[in-house]
Amino acid sequence: MADRAASPPLIAFLARKLVGALAVALVVAIGTAILLELAPGSSCDTLRAEAADPLFGVACDDPLPLRVSRQTIALLTLDLGHSAQTGRPVVEVVADHLPRTALLGLVAITWGTILGLAVALAQARWPRLDRPLGALGLVAFSLPSFATGHALQLALGHWLPVSGSEDAMHAYLAPLAQLLDHARHLVLPAIVLGLGPLVATARVARAAIGEELDRDYVRAARARGLGAWRVWTRHVLPNAALPLVALLATELPFCFGGAPIVETVFGFQGMGWVATGALAAQDVPLASGVLLGLAGVVALSNLLADLVHAAIDPRVRLS
Repeated sequence: MADRAASPPLIAFLARKLVGALAVALVVAIGTAILLELAPGSSCDTLRAEAADPLFGVACDDPLPLRVSRQTIALLTLDLGHSAQTGRPVVEVVADHLPRTALLGLVAITWGTILGLAVALAQARWPRLDRPLGALGLVAFSLPSFATGHALQLALGHWLPVSGSEDAMHAYLAPLAQLLDHARHLVLPAIVLGLGPLVATARVARAAIGEELDRDYVRAARARGLGAWRVWTRHVLPNAALPLVALLATELPFCFGGAPIVETVFGFQGMGWVATGALAAQDVPLASGVLLGLAGVVALSNLLADLVHAAIDPRVRLS
């Protein structure tokens, strides 16, 4: 009976989140279509200059609302056309480069989260380290990513690749050597991109741990004679993890937002690198496909974070 009573709120929660994700996709598609129409060098400007065929089936003499609605439908149905630079289908270009950016963001978030948790635990365990580590994190977070990237290229360029996502002879390497080649090219961009998640995780985790340590149930557990390890692992850390789950939902959009700068600095051929080249060349179909792909990944990450949060804290499902 308890499971049956709990399933309707869970289904309603899932339905709300799915509707929200679809609404985000619709807003992004409409916003992308409007921006592409209003930006200098828009699709119709390019077509008039080149006397080319209509883009997305849009007649440039139609009213603006009609053009925007047709482009929105085309974007939502993934009818993205072909790249003006290479002639390849935009869907293929996005499919080729999106996994690289997703892997870069995953590696950056993983190492940033793990090290951020370690810093927060060190600050909570040894209060004397609180201010020095906090000040160091603030400095690291304040540095522009392109400046940090160039500094790492100068400092570590003798040992690690400073440009590209793979070596020129990558295709001729053995499978294990190819994997190592990808890993070596990921190191420097992931370090730069992971500084934001590191600092954010450290600050949020430090605040959450400090709040849990002051709660009455922690004092009661210590008064009952529980060891420090059991108090931390069974009481403090599980409850302090709830804000971190919500933080993860914001870190992935943060990484994708910083990817164009980091990937441009390191020549890492991901979605950010493609987006920068498409905007510079006014490749409207490719730019719209990249924006829609990035927005889809962000919406999916937010949905997964909400589901994990609901699994950890049942109160979220009932709110």
